[in-house]
Amino acid sequence: WQAKDYHWLHRNCLGFANELCLRLGVGGLPPWIDRFARGAGAVHLGVHVVLQSVHNAAEGARGLMTQALAHGQATPCVTCKLRLGGELPALL
Repeated sequence: WQAKDYHWLHRNCLGFANELCLRLGVGGLPPWIDRFARGAGAVHLGVHVVLQSVHNAAEGARGLMTQALAHGQATPCVTCKLRLGGELPALL
């Protein structure tokens, strides 16, 4: 196993030990040894999928809003005006 392939949760010393035992023909590690790491790894992957989905949705919304603004179909909010280089509205 190369150092560049190491991951503290998904490809670590427990995975190495399990792979070594399997290759030696003595069977894998008992499940209770790496149960926590496997569970944490599954949660980690699940959270990653959710975050990626939220990011994709936000990027899609940004694209739709950019198109709507470009075609005059929407009015930008104060934050968007500032990002687009516009002026702040006058306050009473």
